[in-house]
Amino acid sequence: MVFDEWTSREGFEAFFGGQREIPDVMRAAGATETPTAASYRIIETTDSY
Repeated sequence: MVFDEWTSREGFEAFFGGQREIPDVMRAAGATETPTAASYRIIETTDSY
């Protein structure tokens, strides 16, 4: 599992979709499934730090 922070979902998709090396690196690391991505919005609260 990998977590990364982007300013927009579109920016992430443009980066990830344009990388030829990522599938090779994932296979070399032992990944056998197609990756899935999820995005979450940050909720600003009074106890954020």
